[in-house]
Amino acid sequence: MTGIEAVLARTRASGSTAPQVPGSGGADELRQVAQEFEALFIKQMLDTMRSTIDRSDSLLHGGKAEEIFEDMLFEEYSVLMSRTRSFGLSDMIYEQLSESTGPTAADLSRARAYDQQIPSID
Repeated sequence: MTGIEAVLARTRASGSTAPQVPGSGGADELRQVAQEFEALFIKQMLDTMRSTIDRSDSLLHGGKAEEIFEDMLFEEYSVLMSRTRSFGLSDMIYEQLSESTGPTAADLSRARAYDQQIPSID
């Protein structure tokens, strides 16, 4: 049974019209997916930057093997860059997608601090 068939079988069994995706819901899983998306975005950006390099004067003419190695190397670079959170894209994606879960403790503390600054009308 393929992944799509498994999702369809769970959907039919539950009687729901929405697909039942395995593992949906966890905050840790959402953060991981956001980080993977950021890595994909960074990889696309690095590939575009690499395509602008003039290789005609290159000392190494590695051919196809060099291209494959560079592609794998830059994929690892993108994963490492997303793990350091230096871009901040995964954090923004996580915050945007997790808003449906309600306010966080940091949001509540900021709201309380703001409320304390406003003079009362009493």
